[in-house]
Amino acid sequence: VNPDFVALAGSFGIEARSVADADELVAAVVAGVERDEPSLVHVPLSPEMLTPPRAAPREDAAMA
Repeated sequence: VNPDFVALAGSFGIEARSVADADELVAAVVAGVERDEPSLVHVPLSPEMLTPPRAAPREDAAMA
């Protein structure tokens, strides 16, 4: 389980926000770039998005 990155950043005085869709992401990145201080944009992803797909085994690999 990951920590609450927005709260963690806030505890250091860093502006932070979590986004749920592409529109929020664009707005958060633009706002962060316009700031003259550090900022954090948290983009939560499902575990399925982080796991690369498995390649099908090659037929010639079974003979090796």
